[in-house]
Amino acid sequence: MIERELTGAGVAAEVLRFGMDGAPLSQYLHVLRREVRAFKPDLVLVQLIHNDFDESYRFLKTRYASSFLKIGFDQAGRPFEIEPADFRPGMADRLRAFNTFRYLYCKTNAYLRFKRFVSRYW
Repeated sequence: MIERELTGAGVAAEVLRFGMDGAPLSQYLHVLRREVRAFKPDLVLVQLIHNDFDESYRFLKTRYASSFLKIGFDQAGRPFEIEPADFRPGMADRLRAFNTFRYLYCKTNAYLRFKRFVSRYW
């Protein structure tokens, strides 16, 4: 959409999106170094929200958390980078591949009960 608007205004531009839902600021740094740099962009925009900062150093138990670059702190309080680990699909990812499971999971609101169960006992 941005590219179309710029082109319509007479600006020759190529717009590429490298953002990911749920990625912390540290992951944007990782993507800028490893991916975006290769395209030699004239301009890079990074949209941030309130939790993009603390999730860079907090270790949350989410599906992709270990797949993001994190920031750690040594004994003296100096920051260091913790490289992301490769994402390894688990049982939930295997189940999501089945249409019947996805249908029943959403249609019966099982996901709400399962979420409460996991939150309470895991």
